[in-house]
Amino acid sequence: MKETVSDIGRYRKLIENVRPKNTEFVILTGFDDHLLPGMMIGTNGSINSTAVVFPEISVKLKKAMEQQHFEAVNHYQNLIAEAMQLYDINHSFFSTIKEAVSYRWFNGERVYHKKPFHLINANTRSEVERIVDNINRKWKED
Repeated sequence: MKETVSDIGRYRKLIENVRPKNTEFVILTGFDDHLLPGMMIGTNGSINSTAVVFPEISVKLKKAMEQQHFEAVNHYQNLIAEAMQLYDINHSFFSTIKEAVSYRWFNGERVYHKKPFHLINANTRSEVERIVDNINRKWKED
């Protein structure tokens, strides 16, 4: 089950109520910044939007948490938090993610946006590039 809720307690309640009855029940968080706190209380991971742009960060965070490498956990969580700046660029997060994926994975190919997601801020591309480049630089320093 993927839950995209702001209340972390919702995950805890699911774990308390469902896991005793079905130990193989998988619970995934939906918000990017819930990956770490969710795992701390027993979720299995996350399906988060920034992982489309930076999948390796979420994977490394999950592995570092499982291995209890907390310095690395902190580093990766901070990178995810920085990537979440993408949420603030447009009213439509979908348009921003498409731009970020294009920039990082497809050599900046032109992105087409269909209604109602076609209205994007004029500075979208430059903001996406700034965020992606900053995270890429920090990732390479890793």
